[in-house]
This record gives sequence, C-alpha cells and structure tokens, in this order.
Amino acid sequence: MSVAELRSAPASAKIPSADELIGRARALAPKLKERAEKAERDREIPRESVEEYLDSGLIHTLQPKRWGGYEHDHEVAFDIAIELGKSTCGSSAWVLIISPITPASLRTFPMKRSTMFGARTRRPASPPPRRRPEK
Repeated sequence: MSVAELRSAPASAKIPSADELIGRARALAPKLKERAEKAERDREIPRESVEEYLDSGLIHTLQPKRWGGYEHDHEVAFDIAIELGKSTCGSSAWVLIISPITPASLRTFPMKRSTMFGARTRRPASPPPRRRPEK
C-alpha cells in the first residue's frame, strides 16, 4: 500500500465499541486470507484489501475523536491486529494495523486537523515497495 485515502468517520455515527471493531477485523480476516498469495507474490497489499479495511472504519481505531476518529486505546488496536493476523497474511495485517499509528501519536500535539491532514484527500502512507531484481 503506497497511498491510502484518509476518510473521516461519519460525523453522525456513534463510536463503535472495542468488541464491534474486533468483530469487523474478524470478518475481514478471511478476505485477507483469500488474497494472501497475491499479496506475497506482488509484494504489496491488494487494493481490495485496503479498500475493505478503510470501509470497515478500522483505520479510525486510534485516531483522536477531535479529528473524527474513535480514540480507542492500543489494547484494542492489538486485539484487531491479532484478528487480522489470523488471516495468515501477516504482511497485510501488519501494514493495516500500523496505518493508524501516526494520527494516534499526534493526538498529544496541539495542532489543528488541517495541519495534520490538510485539504488533500490522499497522502503517502509508506514509500512504494522496491521490487527485487529478477534473478
């Protein structure tokens, strides 16, 4: 995943409980498993997996409430990581659970949402993967 869309959680939606978020991760794991071979072969997370992760709202788990997130603690994020890891696609589980760490870390800084996210809707989440030279 080289680019992730930053989607705000629905403003009117109530914050899901830890159990609900873990349930969403549990439901997502079989889909990651179906794409594990593709992720390994292509050395990147399939776009469908990223889209489903974003659509599930799990990206907002650690994001501060003032920036439209759920502001759960890291314990919840770890439980989500465990469920995603059960997919046998460790790479996808790792990248998807690391994605929300930056907004969580920034909650301690006195900045406005616009400073963090700006007006743009797309931000680099990680550098593009480097392809191994063919042998």
